[in-house]
Amino acid sequence: MSENEPLEKIGSLWKKQSKGGVAYLSGVIDGRRVVVFQARDRKSDKSPDYQVFLSRSVQPEAAQPASGDYRAEDSDIPF
Repeated sequence: MSENEPLEKIGSLWKKQSKGGVAYLSGVIDGRRVVVFQARDRKSDKSPDYQVFLSRSVQPEAAQPASGDYRAEDSDIPF
């Protein structure tokens, strides 16, 4: 991606911490709930740093706020 290429916002993520103390990101991308964890088993520099998990269920359009902002406080993520 070049510096001059326009970016398209597809979602938002919030920093969270599990009850066990694990840091993660959660939010909605293109109407689907996602959670992002740091990869635990990196075997080399070519291994990914983070893993993204996508919910199997799609949120109905009517359930999404009209402003496009999603409030993590209203969710039960991680799912």
